[in-house]
Amino acid sequence: MSLVPEPDHRRPEDVFLHNQADAGSFILDGARQRWIIDLGADDYDLPGYFDHGPDNRSGSRWGYYRAHTAGHNTLVIDGGNQIPDARAPIVGNCVDGDCKWAVFDLSAAYGKPAGSIRRGAALIGRQVVIQDEVRAELSGKIVWAVHTSAEPISVAGSVARFRSGGDRFVLRILEPAAACFEIGFPPEPQVFPIADVRQLHGRPLLDSNAAEVAELPRRVDAEDGRAAGALIRRLQIAWPKGTRRLSVALLPDCDDDDLVLPVTSLDDWLARRPVRLASYSRRASWINAARHAARGASTGFAPSQTRLVRKPAPERAAVR
Repeated sequence: MSLVPEPDHRRPEDVFLHNQADAGSFILDGARQRWIIDLGADDYDLPGYFDHGPDNRSGSRWGYYRAHTAGHNTLVIDGGNQIPDARAPIVGNCVDGDCKWAVFDLSAAYGKPAGSIRRGAALIGRQVVIQDEVRAELSGKIVWAVHTSAEPISVAGSVARFRSGGDRFVLRILEPAAACFEIGFPPEPQVFPIADVRQLHGRPLLDSNAAEVAELPRRVDAEDGRAAGALIRRLQIAWPKGTRRLSVALLPDCDDDDLVLPVTSLDDWLARRPVRLASYSRRASWINAARHAARGASTGFAPSQTRLVRKPAPERAAVR
């Protein structure tokens, strides 16, 4: 048996065609709901939607919100786009029962030297922590952002609370103390003229030789069509000047505003130095006392109960 991998004969455009500038992005499920969502693909008939540019970063595609970094659940630096074909390697991870974490190096996606920008994702039972760290030499405006279709209950200071039906979701900024949440809506969809309707796909033929195509509404998908569901909101944190670490706890099925979790550096995560994350109040239906046994010495975290933070699946065709 040969251990030499078979050469990849696919064309570069086939490999890269559906990529988005989304390094570090994630989605979050919990308490029967999807709380942090991925917007997915846009309308394939948008002008230049598959134009990546000769350098894979300057084409028309990267101006559309659903393909741009700003349209994902990651960091936006100086309002710019990531380098879409950059790698974001996992530099460390640990899985032990209910305790799971990974650290990603996002530096190349922002054109920075290795180790400049790192994102850690920890899943400790039902407690989720997203922690970002940047080196001191990195300057510029940094914005942390996620997208959700849940209904906001209150967004004030370091705590944001949402609901969906009878379920609750809380986000709390653990560090720095000066950081605060802001909530709003993504930018309105843009409309573009199409001079030749023969260029359109999946639409009925029109009597006119001209038509307009718009970006999809900022809504979640529904059974009756793409982007036909609930409105999508954008929750963000503008990093205070001089901040080098931002740590956020995401807590499905939680009503506790008094949660206090210690923060330790990503270097400590990678060294697997023990740190215990406190438990929090939950509704009786979710309580499982057996899951509170400490595993901190081996994993760096103590367990509870959760579902995985996951990277969005590859983009699917979505012609309207």
